Amino acid sequence: NIAINQFTQVTTYPVGLGAKQGEMTLFGTDGMGSLIAGTFHSAPKETTRVMIKKLDDYIDVISNAKHKIEMMKIDVEGAELNLLKGGTQFFEKIKPAFLLMEIVKYWSGGINPDFEETLRLLCSLGYEIYEIAYPLKKEKPLRRIQNINEAKNGGYLLVHKGFESEIKNLVS
Repeated sequence: NIAINQFTQVTTYPVGLGAKQGEMTLFGTDGMGSLIAGTFHSAPKETTRVMIKKLDDYIDVISNAKHKIEMMKIDVEGAELNLLKGGTQFFEKIKPAFLLMEIVKYWSGGINPDFEETLRLLCSLGYEIYEIAYPLKKEKPLRRIQNINEAKNGGYLLVHKGFESEIKNLVS
């Protein structure tokens, strides 16, 4: 995507992000990959060893960048909790206003045991949870989740406290 879109101010790091540094197995099937083997409909077709770092390891790099991070898309196929645990200092210091995440309660391989804990951690980091309507509605595509038990499978926009007014016209 970087080359196709001719981005020039992008730096990539060939690592996975997790709760702690080390090495893990990345399971792959049909162009998809996950550090959690049970996220797929079928058994993984390939595996690769991947170096894992914590998002917190990049605070200095990001703090010294020219531009502030206002929005992050996090799509880590079941490893959301591990990424967040390795990035608590990052989220406390950098405080991106918006996070776009897909967090599923049910994988094809069963229940995501980290679903509620992931949402609780996001709330403790100062984020309000908004469920994105599917199929996407033109008017008011977001629904505020007041109680984690109301959350379902799907896409979420997480808004850091203080930025709620930026999306008020999108909430049903």
